[in-house]
Amino acid sequence: MPNAPDRSPRTPRARSAARSANRQSHAEVVYDALKRGILSGELQPGATLREEELARRHQVSRTPVREALGRLETEGLAARYQGSGLLVSELGPDEIVDLYVLREALEGLAARLAANRRTEIDLARLEVINNLCLQAIAEADIARVSKLNAEFHFLIWRIAGNIPLSRAINGVHEAVQRFQHNTLAYPGRLEQSVTEHVEMLEAIRKRDPVAAEQIAIEHVRQVRNIRIALSLEHDHLAAPAGQSMD
Repeated sequence: MPNAPDRSPRTPRARSAARSANRQSHAEVVYDALKRGILSGELQPGATLREEELARRHQVSRTPVREALGRLETEGLAARYQGSGLLVSELGPDEIVDLYVLREALEGLAARLAANRRTEIDLARLEVINNLCLQAIAEADIARVSKLNAEFHFLIWRIAGNIPLSRAINGVHEAVQRFQHNTLAYPGRLEQSVTEHVEMLEAIRKRDPVAAEQIAIEHVRQVRNIRIALSLEHDHLAAPAGQSMD
């Protein structure tokens, strides 16, 4: 019986390409695992990210771990601190402002485009989501309200029909997942959010891009202010007794 053909890479270039692909695959696995941990809160801000420890945990060499950490650093999920190496990045008031300034611009643009491009079917879908949200509020189902709230925004992004914009918004949305507190639970925010959604829907219905953009920007700005308040409250509770937070 003839021997089976040798299908292994024969040239140095082919072998190098195979090793590179394998390393990239390992880097992707490590990156996905670390990113999920950071976004879910399993890896808390300030947690140390050590190459050697991560390589041992994921049973890979340090090279793909280094590549994964480089991606996290580029995305702002990890940062280098003097004397501490690479850590899960902190999210203080300054970082919250920076993130939400970007989100204001992106969501405002999405609402503007949606007002120009919406169809009657788009309007019907937005109305259904909004009505379901009102029903969930009446039933005090905060988890469902939160889910429907996200669906309302996702639909506006889809109506906007701009793929690069959707990618940018998704990046910001991922970053926002790091915040452990649901702003809809903040006193008065639930009712205010629904009112803002109704106003946004009406602006989109009237094909008023300027109003839709301004309402979306103000909507995000209110969330930003709550995030800052929650961050300051957290810092105050975490501070040693007698320490001034002014």
